[in-house]
Amino acid sequence: MRSLSKGVQLNAPSELLTFVVLTSMLLAACDGNEDEPSGPTEPPPPSPTSEVAELSGDVFLTTNRDHMAFCAAGTGGYTITEDDADRIAVAIEQVVERVGDAWPQSRTQFSISTIECPAATVPLGADKIGEKEAIDYAVWTDRPSVYRVVIYFTQENLYSMTFGEVPHVAAPAELLCEGDDCAEVTTALYVPVNVVGDALEDALFEAVGIVPE
Repeated sequence: MRSLSKGVQLNAPSELLTFVVLTSMLLAACDGNEDEPSGPTEPPPPSPTSEVAELSGDVFLTTNRDHMAFCAAGTGGYTITEDDADRIAVAIEQVVERVGDAWPQSRTQFSISTIECPAATVPLGADKIGEKEAIDYAVWTDRPSVYRVVIYFTQENLYSMTFGEVPHVAAPAELLCEGDDCAEVTTALYVPVNVVGDALEDALFEAVGIVPE
């Protein structure tokens, strides 16, 4: 789990232990909001489904989660399709196979939603933002999203304007703090809309952070 102290930039990712397995997919349009965020010093408005939470010490990372949940959103006018949701499901199943025995079999549930995803924290298209700089747009909150990973399918031109040529960007979206110590509890995964196959699998593998034994 990535962690940092308030006011100190997080410079490198580390392992995020997370369990994920598919049980349901909710399909609907969900467009990301590209407005520039207020910054990491103030918490965002709570979502209707969020509640005050603490660090849980388990793979879900917060006490307001009871399973591994993903949300998939379109940005730059793109609308998530059923094919996109299917691609995510297949990629997660491939990640499970890739992890092998390190994947805990006792928890057998994950979900993918395309409804009411949290807005993207990175101001897409505003400036050239590198993978490390994306960390600067994480927000701290005591009401984290129920989603462990939010996947933003981004129009190709908007993606290249923001991130350049990297195939995907996985960055902290929400930080939960206890005292002066803050830990990443929600990960934003930015991918171009044309991402397919192994590239999507690699992106999700990094975002969930389970290391093969």
